[in-house]
Amino acid sequence: MFKRSELLMYLCVALSLLTHSGCVTVSKYSKKPVDILVVDAETNQPIENAQVKISYYRGSLLIGPRPLSINKPNDQTCMTDSSGECTIPIANFNGPSWTVAADGFNKRSVGSLFSRHQRIPLELIPPNENASYDAVIRLYRNPTPTYEISVPNGYQGPLLIKETLFDENLDAIEDGKRHFVYRPNKNGYVEVQVIPLVNHVGGLIDIDFRFEDGSKIPSKKEGVSDEAVVLRYVGSDIYVLGTKADYNAMHRKVFHYIGGDFTHTSENTEAIDLMFENAKEPTNN
Repeated sequence: MFKRSELLMYLCVALSLLTHSGCVTVSKYSKKPVDILVVDAETNQPIENAQVKISYYRGSLLIGPRPLSINKPNDQTCMTDSSGECTIPIANFNGPSWTVAADGFNKRSVGSLFSRHQRIPLELIPPNENASYDAVIRLYRNPTPTYEISVPNGYQGPLLIKETLFDENLDAIEDGKRHFVYRPNKNGYVEVQVIPLVNHVGGLIDIDFRFEDGSKIPSKKEGVSDEAVVLRYVGSDIYVLGTKADYNAMHRKVFHYIGGDFTHTSENTEAIDLMFENAKEPTNN
């Protein structure tokens, strides 16, 4: 049996050999101070006492085609002042994740697409090249957004949900609005605008389907009869409010059946695109 001191010695020797062989690299990195501005996304007013946190992640040893680092910089935090500003050191290390939180606001996490040299996510770089800060972070006030599709009482047929990105340059959101109601046209087509806050809090829309009288539309569950008129998800943002036969008919329009086998299918993209295009007409939102 090895003693603890011997194990530590052998571990140090192994790491040293790996480092010199190129299997493992101990990164040398420099830090750069980055000036950050945190503002209310709807009023553009600065947010005081917002916490900005930069987190780094250690790579796993000997995984992947490149040598991976076994050390990482320490995570860093800063708190904004009354002007919504703070300065934080960022290391030239594998793209860090950014988390920004403030009382009364939706927490925002940012990562993935970084400017090459500054390690700042591209979406946070100010549009004005002469800005006095390096990154601007916009937070939305609580609560998180909710979406509702309001369907006429007694409706039976397809529901085609088209998600579009909200263009802040062309549209305006009422300050503080968090509940959005959309009504499909007579063909079941409805266009839902995804506000930026949705991407800030995870990027997924949880849609609540209701009748115009406010009652919740029942959805398919275990034990529901084939003849029951319930909400059934077909695929590609296409639903059917109808029976199992209605669902099957729509499913055959949306998917190619490979060898006639229901379990082996592929999307019929041309049919889907044509279906959405034909269903468009002015809607009442």
